[in-house]
Amino acid sequence: MGHHPQSLMKPSVKLLLFQFYVLTSLALFFIHELEASPWIVENGSSQAEIVIAEEPARAAQLGASELQTYLEKITGCRLAIVTVPSDNMPVKIYVGESEASHQMGVNADGLKRDAFRMVSGPNWLALVGNDLEFTPCEPWARHRNQWPEEKQKKWEELADHPWLNPVGSRLYKHHNKELDIWTYDHRGSLNAVYAFLYDLGVRWYMPGELGEILPRKRSVALPKLSRIVSPEFEVRSVSRPLLSSSKIEDALWYLRIGANDQYGILHHGQRNLTEHPEQRAAHPEYYVQLANGKRDNESKTANACLSSKGFFNETVAFARLMFDHYDLPIVSVMPHDGFTHCQCDLCRDQITLDRGASGLSSDYVWNFVVRVANELAKTHPDKKVFCGAYSSYRLPPLTIDMNFPRTRGH
Repeated sequence: MGHHPQSLMKPSVKLLLFQFYVLTSLALFFIHELEASPWIVENGSSQAEIVIAEEPARAAQLGASELQTYLEKITGCRLAIVTVPSDNMPVKIYVGESEASHQMGVNADGLKRDAFRMVSGPNWLALVGNDLEFTPCEPWARHRNQWPEEKQKKWEELADHPWLNPVGSRLYKHHNKELDIWTYDHRGSLNAVYAFLYDLGVRWYMPGELGEILPRKRSVALPKLSRIVSPEFEVRSVSRPLLSSSKIEDALWYLRIGANDQYGILHHGQRNLTEHPEQRAAHPEYYVQLANGKRDNESKTANACLSSKGFFNETVAFARLMFDHYDLPIVSVMPHDGFTHCQCDLCRDQITLDRGASGLSSDYVWNFVVRVANELAKTHPDKKVFCGAYSSYRLPPLTIDMNFPRTRGH
């Protein structure tokens, strides 16, 4: 009762002042730490440079350009691209393998097609991937008219058979001259750049600015990363031939969404052995026999007699040449379009009418595929053959020998 009211307040005031001091000190500490954090771009000012090799892989060179472009779109700041790290910028961004990235202990060792590493340190970021470059093999055409004018003769000398060449005659469609990128290039470092931009909030929903979503930032901090990314699907094909499009935005969109394609012969592969006029004239026995007893070696999509030993031997020889000369990993032995079941004595009874329109030729076609695969496995066990489930062979076969040797050649 005898204490003055102010004397009761002093301990509380002191406690509050102490708490305020502690909280203020902690706040200043965190602000200082935040300010001390490394930045790629800080308040619209560049704090980093992009470092590539003196002779970078195609994917790394394009990746550096795309990173530069999009950081400028996001922040308004354009980072320099250099081949030798300078002393001017506190942060380095290594795109693709280089002597500088190796000094940071980052390389593409052990990475599969299109896979990449995203690794950061105190003042650096590495975006490094598998950038194995595709090298075309001669003969191949650089444009549409070069094949018939120059290259076809060389192919005919090499093949020594009246065969078409769906690889060499069409390779030009898989190269974008402006970007200097092949469909079949491995593009790990480029994918790493796009993954980093995706983390920043960039999206590409369709080609061009209309399909592009961009965050707006004055600052981009150096992230803490230690990540290896391997695509779940080795082949991520888009049906439109966007990479060779005359519109550069189409080609870039194809790359930005991570699309690629399979190097090899897919779809109706038998047409490469049946369409040549000289083949039709020399070997009518290779073609289907119609119900009227005549061999169809004239119609546009004339199919093969799959019991023909000569056609079988040429199919195997064609595949082996493509494997050996063009280093294809896969060759199609799929029948031509407009499939017709041969009515010769050897083929006719292989039809299974009770399986309906989707399966009446399944055992007939897939038996041929397995026989070719077995033969190719003797010389190329690491290669593959392809056939699509299509037309009257959509259903799985029932009577073919499923106990063939289990090798990758099947």
